[in-house]
Amino acid sequence: MEGGLQVSSHGELVFGYARISVPDEDIENQVKAIEEYCNRKGYTLLKVFRDTTTGITNPFERPEFRRMFEMARELGVRKVVMYDVSRLARSIKELFSVLKTLRDSGVKIEFVRYEWLSNIDDRSYDTFIFSIGLAAELEREFMHMRLE
Repeated sequence: MEGGLQVSSHGELVFGYARISVPDEDIENQVKAIEEYCNRKGYTLLKVFRDTTTGITNPFERPEFRRMFEMARELGVRKVVMYDVSRLARSIKELFSVLKTLRDSGVKIEFVRYEWLSNIDDRSYDTFIFSIGLAAELEREFMHMRLE
């Protein structure tokens, strides 16, 4: 899959997105989890976009996220699979801004860690994502407090 698009089955066409937040993280763990999730769900995983640049909080400023979003619009891909909400954003404001932009473009995010969210209505999805996003935001704030 590295480098180009790959079509290997007949399920719904999806992109994957993986991101590290610190240089010593192994992005391949996320990639493997995304690939296994897509196989289990019967999705055709076209490509996993990998952002390895750390310190960029706005997802649309991350090169691979932006590229994934543009390609999804061009190719009509309507679903992106990510490992965890924290890989998308760590602030509630950013999280909902990104989800709204994606939703307005017809793109839905599924999270490997929260597979059960893929089967609920938008209002319930937003409620659970808010709770999970809030926990990620608090975790980030506590981490910064410990480092000070």
